[in-house]
Amino acid sequence: MRQRYDARMSSDRPRQRPLRRALLALALLSVIAACTLAGMAGGLLLGADQRQSTSFGTVDTRVRPSLDGYVSVYVPLVDWRVRLLDHRAPVRIDLELRGIDRARAGQGISSAAAANQSLREIRADSERLVTAAIRRATIAALIGGLSGALVAGALITSTRLRRRWLLLGPAIGAVVIAAVVVPSINVLRDLDAGQLHPTAAGGNADELPVVLRFARQLRDVGDEYEAHYATALRSIGNVSNLTRGAANVEPDRFAYVISDFHDNVFVLDALAEFVADSPVFAVGDYVQVGARVTERHAPKIAKLGSEVVAVSGNHDTAEYMTALRDAGASVLDADEPTIEVDGLLVAGYPDPLERAADSDGEHRLRVYGAEYDAQRDAFIEWFRALPERPDVVLVHQHGFAHRLLSELEEAGDDQPLIVLTGHDHEPHVHVEGRHVIIDGGTLGAGGLAAVGEQEASVARIEFADDVPVAVRLFVVDPVTGRAESELVQLP
Repeated sequence: MRQRYDARMSSDRPRQRPLRRALLALALLSVIAACTLAGMAGGLLLGADQRQSTSFGTVDTRVRPSLDGYVSVYVPLVDWRVRLLDHRAPVRIDLELRGIDRARAGQGISSAAAANQSLREIRADSERLVTAAIRRATIAALIGGLSGALVAGALITSTRLRRRWLLLGPAIGAVVIAAVVVPSINVLRDLDAGQLHPTAAGGNADELPVVLRFARQLRDVGDEYEAHYATALRSIGNVSNLTRGAANVEPDRFAYVISDFHDNVFVLDALAEFVADSPVFAVGDYVQVGARVTERHAPKIAKLGSEVVAVSGNHDTAEYMTALRDAGASVLDADEPTIEVDGLLVAGYPDPLERAADSDGEHRLRVYGAEYDAQRDAFIEWFRALPERPDVVLVHQHGFAHRLLSELEEAGDDQPLIVLTGHDHEPHVHVEGRHVIIDGGTLGAGGLAAVGEQEASVARIEFADDVPVAVRLFVVDPVTGRAESELVQLP
């Protein structure tokens, strides 16, 4: 019986040896593959970064392993990250602007033609940067992957296995590298260089000089712009709160009027503190050229005060207004023209030059002559067709606002109406009979394009016993910290 058992055992061993060897080989191959991939990732982390000079400044390029492949540009100065192009390769390529050639920037803002030429050069440089980054990343991944495979082979050999694994490690690693790198290179090589540009380039060509100008302006005003703005706004607000309003009437609540923000993110935090828990009426021009990346500041605007009621301006896009609504603002448009705010019926008119969703054409920012007259007359007809007379109307174009008040005066309409407007960047109050126009000027000091050139302004409506009794216009020079306010009594 023992002889039969030994015979059975001896016959099983030959069957088990090939299986064990296969499992061992599979495990060793997995170790080499893992070390190769780790080496490739390490190679990218250690050797793929590079700083390069371009026609528009100094750029750092970084290549990192990623399951979500894309190319992006980051501008630290204004905290903009623009995702340019998605791809299937397992790497992300980041371009970070570290310095700007001021002379080149100055040339680029001289005209729309110069701006377009600068844009073409930027695209060519971006293509060169991406190509160089791919080449450097490939070399770094190859060195890292082969090093990882060689280390894996050495480790396996050190466990007293056959020395052939020392040579098999790099050979197997080369296969793994080829399986990853070759398809990736094919994908990256076929990238369409024409797509390597930020979405801002899709705006109106006449606006391109304005987009480029911000770099020079920020350099001129220095790093204290935001701090000066916050301090000045806080100080002038405290002084104004200690003084009585119209005819010595103490206001019991406020509402704020802002317009023409134009992407100036530096003013938002200070304004949020200033308006506190009061409602805010936002009268358009939140963006400059309508780049999709600027939709990220919509939540900050939507969370100003206790409630934000908004209409679009001529610079704005349907996508941005949707982002405002999704963030919690009450956006008034053709579908929802009115809303009640603190007992006031408020109507809002969307700007006729608001860029439509997914529009591929040029974004027209202004019209003249008969076309402007037609748009203005359409606004008057819209007001007349409202089912109920509002207490407040929001309309971005100040020319439309003045025409409406003239129409009401000519018709002998003495029911008080407050029209909130913007567009001209000039804070002012205009009283005509029992009607009033309140223009908050430009909250963003003309936006990044005019930083250091224009003053930032906001209007505050003061109420007593639910009646608007006065308007205060706050004007701040964020560069010097100078601030002033003007009180205008309402009839």
